[in-house]
Amino acid sequence: MSSPTAGRDPWRLVGPQVRRQTIAKWFSHYKVVLMLSPSMHLRGLPHNFTAVQLHLHWGSSSHPFGSEHQIDSKAFPAEMHIVHYNSDKYADINEAKNKPDGLAVLGIFMEVRYSLYFRN
Repeated sequence: MSSPTAGRDPWRLVGPQVRRQTIAKWFSHYKVVLMLSPSMHLRGLPHNFTAVQLHLHWGSSSHPFGSEHQIDSKAFPAEMHIVHYNSDKYADINEAKNKPDGLAVLGIFMEVRYSLYFRN
């Protein structure tokens, strides 16, 4: 059986490159922000979206669930967001961020598997 999107991507990331990064800690959670090259795009939505940054949230050994969001009340050890702005309609993220069609954020939950390499 073939899917309705067979032969084409429903969405796809194009050209990832990292320009700059920052790391911050608040409470018992951590966050890293990577600024992305404008050559990275999210396509397949009603408009083209240009990547601005990706950031990750994660916990610590005392607070292992660092995700910002939950599914059915379940938190995850980490979460990544790739933030894009609508480059068909807006000049940059500052212009787009308060518009209802201005941003597209791809969110990814992460699980952690412990191994001998990650002992305390």
